[in-house]
Amino acid sequence: MRKTKLVLAFLFVGALVGCYVPSIHPLYTNEDLIFNPELAGQWVETEKGKSQWVFAKKEEKSYALRITQEDKKVFVFTARLLKVGAYHYLDLFPDTDDDTNDDFLLKSMLPVHSFLRIKQLTPTLEVEIMNTTWLTEFVKSNPESIKHEKMQLGEKDKEEPLIVLAAQPKELQAFLTKHEKTEKVWNKLNSLTKKCSPVVIAP
Repeated sequence: MRKTKLVLAFLFVGALVGCYVPSIHPLYTNEDLIFNPELAGQWVETEKGKSQWVFAKKEEKSYALRITQEDKKVFVFTARLLKVGAYHYLDLFPDTDDDTNDDFLLKSMLPVHSFLRIKQLTPTLEVEIMNTTWLTEFVKSNPESIKHEKMQLGEKDKEEPLIVLAAQPKELQAFLTKHEKTEKVWNKLNSLTKKCSPVVIAP
C-alpha cells in the first residue's frame, strides 16, 4: 500500500513537466538551507512564454513556488534552496494545503520530494532535471551505489522500472556531488526570464 501511494504521488509530479526522480527523503537538512532573494519573483518561460513560475518568500529559508502551465493548470510546491558541490539545487515538495492545486492526488496520496539543479540564475534561470534513463541504467549496474526502490507501474516498466530514491539527505548529496560532472546525468528542463519583483506571502 505504501508503495502504491508513492507511485501515485510520483504520477502527480510527473504530470507537471515530465519525469522527475522521486525521493522519499528531502535533499536537505535544516543546516543546509539558504535563501537567495534573487530567486523570488515571477519568471516566464523563455522559449515559449506560455508557462510561468512564481517564487515567493514563504519562511526564512523557503519559497512558495507556483507553476502555471500553458493549459492554466496550477501546481504549488514548497521549494527549498541549497548548494551541493558546485551547484545549487531546489528541493520541491507538493503543498497539500493549497486549494488551487489542480491534482487530486496531491490531497489524497503521500507526496514525495523531487530535485531540480540550477545551472545558472542570471541572466536567465536555467533549471535541469535528472535523466531518469541514466539513473535506471546506473543503479542496474551499481545497485549498492544509492539506496532506492524499484517499482513497476505496468507491463511497459518491466524493462525500465520506476526508481524511487530512498537515501537520507547526506547520502543523496554525496551521490549528486560524485556525479555532478558525469555526462548525461542532467537534462535541460526550462529556461526562464524574470518579469516581476519579489513577492512575499503571509506566514
